[in-house]
Amino acid sequence: MRIIAFDIGDKKIGVAVSDMLCIAASPLCVIKRNLDDVQAAIELTKLIQEKQASKIIIGLPLSLDGGESQSAQKVRAFGDVLQEYSNLPIEYYDESNSTKQALDIIRKNKRLKERQKMDDDAIAAAVILRNYLENNRF
Repeated sequence: MRIIAFDIGDKKIGVAVSDMLCIAASPLCVIKRNLDDVQAAIELTKLIQEKQASKIIIGLPLSLDGGESQSAQKVRAFGDVLQEYSNLPIEYYDESNSTKQALDIIRKNKRLKERQKMDDDAIAAAVILRNYLENNRF
């Protein structure tokens, strides 16, 4: 089983994948959001198929009180479009502090960004997936 995770922003979507045992999470790439939701969902579905993922995790930006902000509603709306194209189960996972954690990882290991040429959003998606995997053992 392989899980794919998305950090969905207004301008970019960070993508990360797990290994087949769902132990580790790795940043994969970033998809630009200059596409409409349908085109972005089609691009992501290609990645899902290529990586043979069987489950999708989408980072959900919750407010400090745990409620859903307007950003969270936009993410869910995009998730609905993605669901139509991917036909895979989608689970939303609290992405609180994932960008901050990603920036901390990059600061601690500057070569990480140079070596992988990864965007903060892909690393944030890996943080979301790592947190999900740690809290949901398979």
